[in-house]
Amino acid sequence: MEVSGNVSPEAARGIFVGIGIVAIVLSAIYGILLIIAGGKLRKQRAYGFCFFVGILDLLTFPGIVLGIFTLIVLTRPTVKELFKGHGAAPSLKPAQAVSPVA
Repeated sequence: MEVSGNVSPEAARGIFVGIGIVAIVLSAIYGILLIIAGGKLRKQRAYGFCFFVGILDLLTFPGIVLGIFTLIVLTRPTVKELFKGHGAAPSLKPAQAVSPVA
């Protein structure tokens, strides 16, 4: 059975397997980057890395909403201060003792 065209079935299968492997590897790398960025966001570290991953989110369909909101939040001045202070909130005051009500 001959396929019309210049590519043999074995070569076509090899091309599709190669494309599939590349897609799986890129998806795994993207997932690992998202996990790392989530940890960095939680600890308020690596602002540039988190911003970069937020931009990468814009390239995927379901992640576009997450990317937009991540970038909106990361551009706030208060959030930038949090990242500069490495997790110490600049405007929070220490807890004050409250006398019990009798």
